[in-house]
Amino acid sequence: MHLPVKGNQINIRKNKFSNTMGWVRKKADGSAKVHQGWDISADLGTPVYAITNGTIEFVTGDVGDYGRQICLSFYHQGKQLYAFYAHLREVTVVKGQFVGEGEDIGLVGRTGNAGNLPMSETHLHFEIRTSPRPGGVLKGRLDPATIFGMKPILDTLLA
Repeated sequence: MHLPVKGNQINIRKNKFSNTMGWVRKKADGSAKVHQGWDISADLGTPVYAITNGTIEFVTGDVGDYGRQICLSFYHQGKQLYAFYAHLREVTVVKGQFVGEGEDIGLVGRTGNAGNLPMSETHLHFEIRTSPRPGGVLKGRLDPATIFGMKPILDTLLA
């Protein structure tokens, strides 16, 4: 598997658990709130790559909290999965296009709710999904660690 952004490692935004996957965020009342993927730190305009060979399932314009998005359909260990990339500045692929592992598919941006963050927190929101458009909470989503075999926040803290 190729990393989803340029560089030889994955850096979680602000090195905070709240930017990884799961019940890692807090609501105003202190109760747990879900985050559905990894927020990977990357400068504005950083190339975004296909993590493996696959077909572009969909692309969107600047829509909702995720902003500009790409969904890549691929197979992993005999199962069809979907790599989801969000907050993109630019998309360089189209629906139905086959892409090879490591191929440039877009650029990191500040679309959707990422537009409210300071430039120092520019990132790619990245998910692994079991369906292209899953439901809310964590339904239809896998921790990207299951694909990449690493937990970047732990790798950083334990280094």
